[in-house]
Amino acid sequence: MIKELFLPRYFQGYYLFPTRIVGFDISKTHVCATQLYLNGRSTKVEKYIELPLESGSSANYDERLVKTLKDVVAQLDAYDFVHTALPSSVVVFKELRIPFLTYETIKKVVNYEVEPLLPFALSEAVIEFVITKEHIAQSSSEIVVAAVQNQYIAQHLQLLAQAGIDPNVVTIDFFALYALMKKSPIYASMPGGVMLVDLDMQLTRIAYIQDGQLRFIRTLGKGIYQQAKDASQALGMQPTELIEHLMRFGLENHSNPRYTQALIEAFSTFWREIQFTLQSFTAQMQQQPPLKIILLGQGADLKGMVNFVHDQLQMPCQIINPTDLVGSANITIKTKSALPSSSIISLAAALVQPTPDSVNLRQGDFEPSTNSILSKQLIVAGGLLVMLIVSLITFSFLQLRTMRQEAQASQREALDALTENPDFEKVLKEGLKGVKEKNMLEEAKDLSTEEVKKREEMWFAFAGSARGSILKYLLELTNKIDKDALGFNLESLTFSPGTMTIKAQVKDHEALKLLERTLDESPLFRPVPKQEETNFTMKITLSKNGEEK
Repeated sequence: MIKELFLPRYFQGYYLFPTRIVGFDISKTHVCATQLYLNGRSTKVEKYIELPLESGSSANYDERLVKTLKDVVAQLDAYDFVHTALPSSVVVFKELRIPFLTYETIKKVVNYEVEPLLPFALSEAVIEFVITKEHIAQSSSEIVVAAVQNQYIAQHLQLLAQAGIDPNVVTIDFFALYALMKKSPIYASMPGGVMLVDLDMQLTRIAYIQDGQLRFIRTLGKGIYQQAKDASQALGMQPTELIEHLMRFGLENHSNPRYTQALIEAFSTFWREIQFTLQSFTAQMQQQPPLKIILLGQGADLKGMVNFVHDQLQMPCQIINPTDLVGSANITIKTKSALPSSSIISLAAALVQPTPDSVNLRQGDFEPSTNSILSKQLIVAGGLLVMLIVSLITFSFLQLRTMRQEAQASQREALDALTENPDFEKVLKEGLKGVKEKNMLEEAKDLSTEEVKKREEMWFAFAGSARGSILKYLLELTNKIDKDALGFNLESLTFSPGTMTIKAQVKDHEALKLLERTLDESPLFRPVPKQEETNFTMKITLSKNGEEK
């Protein structure tokens, strides 16, 4: 649409046009996608799709992932934008304190500040950050910096491209989740330390939040699958078989005590590693242990997991509720079914706002090409310009044709008016003698033009400064002529340069002689010609410039 080429979809928290965004969360075993519909300030969750990667196939991971992505896209509605979340496992996180407050200023210096802390060259990575706390009095900010090597971003984009997906935003899983939690009064206002644990099949992602401030992010290279594998070895079972039992029955008491004991031992070892990570967090901050653990991901929905973690770590544990999270952020869910905890990362990715301070790894060499948009804008602008020029030409043509028609109609009216004049009719007839019939109109036009010129000359002769003289002559005639005594009846009075013509009649010859004598006595008129008839046309020569003789 033309309006979308020249107007932004999103402006200061408001979507000017209805927009559909899909957020992707890609793991080693599953692909999760959340579809949002945004219009104005309203946000609606339309769909959530979760598909496992095909197992037991001879295809490698990349091939299976591309196929699963295509299957997910086939179930989505037509979308406008795609946001994806890169896993924290490929990201290096650093916490810094910068002596600036504004995002723009921090953006200019963050690369130089974090470069000495990286295990690779700065030129080989993309740097992003989030401001976690501002110290207004000290004019400083605490930030968490994320450094991602180019190879991981390139690989991520390449796999998506093979599935026909070109993401507009590539964010980081826990950065997106943290941004979503900050919008929720329920989770943003949690006091003390909160530990987020994302239990995936292959990885476990951990984030530590202290009084609403993101402090640390870590990734453990093991997840649900590793615990099931360890337990299956003790039981002499295949890992896939035990995982199936685990998904069905969880960690709750099982009819086979040996099965239950193996799972408890495997997961106890796993959670002791998480507890060790937690102790390292609190030691670095010199803070008390966290007050609460919040679970999310596929492992969070296992039966008995919350109670098991509570018993192992001796601290409150709960599952993050996506419905409460989106509800407190003024987001509605189209379907009546609740969203699973595994949908949170894809949901958070889809909700990343298209603002300058949002986290987006598509920058530098990975920045989306704007050539297509620019080409469309140029094409549309060129088309509009051509339409404007054509419209102006058409309008000018129609206006000129209308003016030409009006001019011709005016000429015909003028000619008709002239031909109705008895004097002009006489002149016209004399001038048209010997002229062929086909040239009658042209000759009539020429004669009318000449007559108009003559009348204009006559008018301009008495216009301007001569206008006062005409009034003087008229006043003189009014003073000299006694209409009642002479029986004077004026038919017409015309002026031409230097002369005045009176067409009138008097009651008898005595009155005519008295009129001639009276006009002769006037200093404004030259001697008047003698008249023979009482009904006369008298042409009187005027004194030069209206001066007295």
